[in-house]
Amino acid sequence: MTRPRKSHIKIPAIILTGSLLLLSGVGVGVLIAPEQTPAAFTTNDTAETFPVSYREFTDEQSVKVKPTVTKEVKLRTKANGQITDTDCDAGTPIKSGTSIFTINDTPLLSIHTKTPLWRDLTRGVKGKDVLALQKELKRLGYTISPDGEYGYVTRAAIKDLQKKIGVEKPSGDLNISAVMWLPNQQDMVKSCDAGLGAEVPADGLVTVSGGLSSLRVVEAASATAEDAALDVSGGTGDVENVSLDAEAAQRQLTFQDFTAAIKDNGVVKDREFLKAIQKSDEYIGWQRSNGEDDITLKTELVEPLQTGAVPPGTLYNVSGKTACILADGQPQSVTIVSSSLGNSLVAFAENKTPKNVEIAPADNAPACS
Repeated sequence: MTRPRKSHIKIPAIILTGSLLLLSGVGVGVLIAPEQTPAAFTTNDTAETFPVSYREFTDEQSVKVKPTVTKEVKLRTKANGQITDTDCDAGTPIKSGTSIFTINDTPLLSIHTKTPLWRDLTRGVKGKDVLALQKELKRLGYTISPDGEYGYVTRAAIKDLQKKIGVEKPSGDLNISAVMWLPNQQDMVKSCDAGLGAEVPADGLVTVSGGLSSLRVVEAASATAEDAALDVSGGTGDVENVSLDAEAAQRQLTFQDFTAAIKDNGVVKDREFLKAIQKSDEYIGWQRSNGEDDITLKTELVEPLQTGAVPPGTLYNVSGKTACILADGQPQSVTIVSSSLGNSLVAFAENKTPKNVEIAPADNAPACS
């Protein structure tokens, strides 16, 4: 049997040799060709013009404050009888709308009002004390329109509050014997003056620390403007950590969503701001430490400055906090405000907002006015 002859494809040697040389050349090219840097990462070492980016500068700083408090207060009640339960504990706060004493098995309501409560309040009673109570109930979250009359809505709110503190049969009427008035929305217990099983003393159940009446800025928690310095190297004006003088602009303390202007003597007396501070963990910690712990807050400019961010190397003829800069081809005087992310923050004169700045010539740099 004859087997079929295998066919052979002959590739000319010259073609094979050329292909090998071509492949070899590609391989060598891959090995020796320099890697190209992506355009996004290339730099232009000869660039002398830089765009100016603008931002608001608040000059936020940390400062230490010293509280001034009023004298301690003894909290009394017109209730008579025996203390059958107590949660009183020195160093803990009493909050308005809660109860820390139970007298004759009835919880005693701790409540703050701007006008101290002095009589029984029932439906139809009118007066400033009722109006003050309604405002506090509203602050505590009740839907109420303060009008100075102890009506149905006020009575319903008190009834709910009585139920929350554990009164078995809440009536909605507020007898003065069922109340311990608080001078503040939250007061810190300094000492518990009557314990479990004792008769209610006439001179007070508990002593609380005085209320916060003011704060005074006493010390910067970080480097101040006076401590900062200019580092001028090679005539370029490399600026770091420079702020405006304290006298240059009005400053304010900030805490959460509250702000308060700082007076010339460094004192803050804004009532709403002080109320927020008095309820804060920082203030409570200060009270528990008997004033040994620091209270640190933030301070900032009341009116933020419009500043431009420029490379430090574009500043020349630096003197203190003033310098010259070539902006849009013209020499201009600027005030050095601070530094951020390697840039100098400067304020241009007369609210000018140039688009670009450039490095001044090393020799014969133009003067600025």
